[in-house]
Amino acid sequence: MWRKTLSSGRSPLGRCAASVLLGALVVAGDAAADCTLTSTGNIPLPDLGPGLYQTFAGGLYPGGNSTRPPAHEAAGIQIGANGVAPRNAAGAVDLVNGKIVMISVGMSNTNDEFASGSNAFLPRANGDPSKNPKLIIVNGAQSGQDAPKWIDPQAATWTTVDSRLTAAGVTPQQVQIAWVKQAIAHPSSLGAFPAHAQTLQSDIETIARNLLIRYPNVQIAYFSSRSRAYTNDAASLNPEPFAYESGFSVKWMIENQINRTGNLNFDPSQGTVVAPYLSWGPYIWADGTNPRSDGYTWLCTDTQSDFTHPSATGVQKVADQLLAFFKTDPTSRPWFLRNTVVGSPPTVTAAASVTNGVAPLIVNFTSSATDSDGTVRDFAWTFEDGTYSIAQNPVKTFDVPGTYHARLTVTDNSGNTVTQEIPIYVTAPSTAMSFYALAPCRLIDTRSTDAPALNGGASRSFTLAGHCGIPATAQAIAVNATVTGASASGDLRANAVGAVLPAVPVINYGAAQTRADNAIIALGASGDVSVRCDQVSGTVQFILDVAGYFQ
Repeated sequence: MWRKTLSSGRSPLGRCAASVLLGALVVAGDAAADCTLTSTGNIPLPDLGPGLYQTFAGGLYPGGNSTRPPAHEAAGIQIGANGVAPRNAAGAVDLVNGKIVMISVGMSNTNDEFASGSNAFLPRANGDPSKNPKLIIVNGAQSGQDAPKWIDPQAATWTTVDSRLTAAGVTPQQVQIAWVKQAIAHPSSLGAFPAHAQTLQSDIETIARNLLIRYPNVQIAYFSSRSRAYTNDAASLNPEPFAYESGFSVKWMIENQINRTGNLNFDPSQGTVVAPYLSWGPYIWADGTNPRSDGYTWLCTDTQSDFTHPSATGVQKVADQLLAFFKTDPTSRPWFLRNTVVGSPPTVTAAASVTNGVAPLIVNFTSSATDSDGTVRDFAWTFEDGTYSIAQNPVKTFDVPGTYHARLTVTDNSGNTVTQEIPIYVTAPSTAMSFYALAPCRLIDTRSTDAPALNGGASRSFTLAGHCGIPATAQAIAVNATVTGASASGDLRANAVGAVLPAVPVINYGAAQTRADNAIIALGASGDVSVRCDQVSGTVQFILDVAGYFQ
C-alpha cells in the first residue's frame, strides 16, 4: 500500500505527516506578516495526493488523484470541442460571425492576475498570435468583491460583469467559458478548517449555478484556488493556512459534480442542467521558497506590501500558468487556439528521460522546435496535475502514483501551434518491512477479557498496539486465529480499521467446530483491526494470539 511517511528531503512523499504538524505550528506560533514566512510545511494538493492534510486527502480530484477521472475528462473534451462554438448576440451558433466569450469571476487577486497590467493574462492572451480570433476575453473580476458578494444572482457584481460585456461589444448569451478564483475575506471569522473551507465551498457552488442563470450558454467553468500569502496573522485579509485550505473548497465542489451530488449537474442525460462543466484550472499555490514538484516557487517579492495581493512578478507567474493551461489542456485547446494555419507550422519533437517508474519519479523533459518560415515564439508544458512549465526543457517530479500525460504546445511567431503528448506511468514504491518476533501472547479472547462473542453479520474493532509488545509503529502482525463454539458455519475476515474489507477470510469454520489458522493482519493508523463475522446468525468465540509484528 502506498503511504506517505515523515522523512527529511524535498519529496512530498516524505512530508505528508510534516504538513499537518508544521501547519499546526504555524497557526499556533507567533503570527508573521513579512518575508520570513518562507515555509508553512503544507504540501501543494497535487503533490500531496492521497496523503492527508489533517484528516482530508489531497489531490485535485476524487481518490487523492490530480488527474480528471476518465469519464469526466471525456465529457470535458466533448464539450470543449463541440459544445463551445461561436455564437451571435442572441446566442445562436454562428460559425462565420459569432464570438466565444470568456470571463473571469472573482475578487481583487483575480482582477490583478487576469487583467491588471501588461503582465496579466488578458493582455498577454490578446497579444498571443495563437489565440482564436473569435475568442473575446472580458475581465469580470472586481476588487473587494469576495465570494459572498456573488451569491445573489441579481447582485451588483453580476450587473457589473454585464456592463463590461456590453463595453466589449458582446452579450451574456455569448459567454461560454469562465475562470473563477474566489475567497472569503477574513476567513478566520468562520472557524478553523474545515469549517471555513466548507463555507467557501458552498459559496462557489452557488456561484457555479449562478453562472448558468446569468449566462445560459456557459459550457465550462475552470476554478483555481488562492496563491500563497506571506502572512499567518489570522486577523489579516486571507492569511495562511486559510489560503492553502481554500484549495479543498474547489476540490470538494468538483468532487460533488463528479459524484452527482450537491446540485451541480451539467449533463442533460442525467437530469436538469443547473451548472456548467466544472474543472480545475491551474493550481497556483506553492509553499513559498519550497519548490513544488514542477520547480515552481512563490517568493515574498511575488506579493505586494500587504503580503497577500500579487506583485507584478506574481501576476506574471499566474498568467504564465493560465496561458500554459489553456494552450495545452484537451478541454480548452479547441476553443482557445486558432484553428487555421499561416504558412508552415513549427516542427516539434518532445521526449522524456523516463516514461515509467516508481514515485517519486524525476523526469527530465526535452524538446526541440524549428520553424521553416519564421521563429519559435514559446513553449508551454503542463503535466495533467495542475502544474506547468514554460521552459523548453523542464524537470518534473511525479510524487504521486498514477498515469499522467505531459503536454507540450509550441507556438511560432505566426500563431501556428503544435502539441505533443507524452504518457508517464508512475507506480507506488514497494513497502519493505522487517519482522520482529514476540513471545506468544494472547491479544483477544471473547470468552473472557473481550466478551461477548462475535455476532454473526457484524464487525467489531480491537485496538492492538500497546498490547503484547506491539509498538504504535507496527504496520501488521503475525497471528494465530482460533474460533470455537460457533452456533453456525461461517468465516472471519480482518482488516486494518479504515481499509477495505478483504475478500479472503482469515479462517473458515463449521458449526460447533474448533479451528485455528495462521495469518498476517494489517493494522490501522491507531494500531487497530476490524474483525467481520460472516455468519448468518448466532455467535462465535474468537481467540487471537500474536507471534510478531512488521514495521
